[in-house]
Amino acid sequence: MDTFYRTQTIPVHAVIEQDDAVADPTSITCTIVDPRDTSVVDAQDMDKDGDNTGIYNYRYTAAADAQLGEYHIIVTATKSSHVTVAKSQFILEAQFT
Repeated sequence: MDTFYRTQTIPVHAVIEQDDAVADPTSITCTIVDPRDTSVVDAQDMDKDGDNTGIYNYRYTAAADAQLGEYHIIVTATKSSHVTVAKSQFILEAQFT
């Protein structure tokens, strides 16, 4: 699990595949939940990575007073009636000294 620090930007990267090939979804969102189970990012659209098919990014910058601990990332991609959910985590620690 990756570790980041307050005020640092945390990259969220998603590659969408369908039938063993990269594909663009109809929609793709990112939700980030802090250790107190509060959404600090709530279903925000992810940005397509230029002209690259199926590659999406979101950048979250942790506040200077952000809650420390384990955060959960939920990426939800929809194409037609098919919904795919991917989850990951990261640790937020106090500023490195």
